[in-house]
Amino acid sequence: MIGKKKLSEIQADVATEFAKQGVDPEEWFASRIAKLQAKKQPDEREVEALQLLRKAIATADDRELDLSQ
Repeated sequence: MIGKKKLSEIQADVATEFAKQGVDPEEWFASRIAKLQAKKQPDEREVEALQLLRKAIATADDRELDLSQ
């Protein structure tokens, strides 16, 4: 549980917001991470933060995917 919300509730909220925008979360995170890593001097903290967020909001089914990027 995070605060007064369970992780599953946060995951559902995030999934809903991505769906409203018509964006696939995996593609969104992958493109943002790729853009950061393509910089001459990427900020590794930003890359790591996005990787951790992607992993945190992944559903149990998504965790079978390769989230190591």
